[in-house]
Amino acid sequence: MPELLGCTVTEGLLAAWKAHLVPERQPFFASKADSSRLPPDCRRPLERLRSLPLSQKDTFGVHEVSRSLPVAFLLDETTFSQLKGGQAQELLASNRAGGRGAIFVWEDWIGELEDFEVAILREAFPEDLFLLWPRAFERLTARSQKKFLYRFAAQDQAVCKRRSISGGQWTKIDKTLPGVRAMAGTFLPDSGGNCFATAMTAFEPELVAELWVQRDAFETWLEERRPVAGAQIELGTLLVWRSDATVAGGNRANPQPLPR
Repeated sequence: MPELLGCTVTEGLLAAWKAHLVPERQPFFASKADSSRLPPDCRRPLERLRSLPLSQKDTFGVHEVSRSLPVAFLLDETTFSQLKGGQAQELLASNRAGGRGAIFVWEDWIGELEDFEVAILREAFPEDLFLLWPRAFERLTARSQKKFLYRFAAQDQAVCKRRSISGGQWTKIDKTLPGVRAMAGTFLPDSGGNCFATAMTAFEPELVAELWVQRDAFETWLEERRPVAGAQIELGTLLVWRSDATVAGGNRANPQPLPR
């Protein structure tokens, strides 16, 4: 089974990443002045932005986009192609500078793609920056598709350390934190599961690590377990601060799961 960052990558996981990175419609952002110069189909207000799947919001950095780009809109490939002259590159440049994700720089992909694949993507994006639309993405080789998906998933992420844990350590971990082993070396296919859910599932594997757990629910769970003070590196100690992690022994921790 292929791996990325020490975690197993299944075909189902790749399909989920593709749905996040290469959807039919993508969010874009503009200043009020710039939005008035876009084609009419591009200026429809985006009340439906909240309906975007959480994974796509994370992929495109919706919540990190600069306040200087307050006008949000969804475009499909056909509507995006209506942008004339340098409008498309200007929009991509302003969005990339403003924090919008999944905008690629040609310079980073020199030598990474086959010549015919470069021609496919250059047809729509002949200048410095480019996006991935479904039709073009499907024409790439499986190898190149995986390159895009792997880079997307690995961005700013650490390598899983599960194989550096000895069999004896795992035996002790299983007794105290019975949910850790099943989570170690895995990616969540979608956004949602957060640090609270991960910590709770480490102690109680019947809980669902994929859920988005709010602070109040976590505090209730913590209170019900009647925690007692322990040493920071003691197996089973739950460290609670602005980010939460479950100590798994030997100064290792089980942090919030991947990916976004």
